[in-house]
Amino acid sequence: MARNTEITEGKHLLKPSAYAGRVVIGFPRALASGAGIDGAMFVGAMQVGNCIVIARVNNVQPEPMAAELARQFEKAVAEWEKNKP
Repeated sequence: MARNTEITEGKHLLKPSAYAGRVVIGFPRALASGAGIDGAMFVGAMQVGNCIVIARVNNVQPEPMAAELARQFEKAVAEWEKNKP
């Protein structure tokens, strides 16, 4: 199957690549821009169970960024709960 494939509307299969001690995942531009990520900013990342959540953040200092990322996560969960099938 091709890398970065849209399986169903809004759901994508992404192929990570291991490189120099890190894992790199390339997101389709439309998916990233839909989340407000344009490639010219920092994003916050956190592990939640078997998931990695990334979100656009305005703060890059550890404590404010952690709080902002937690708010983004709660907002995403609430949106998902509201729209889940």
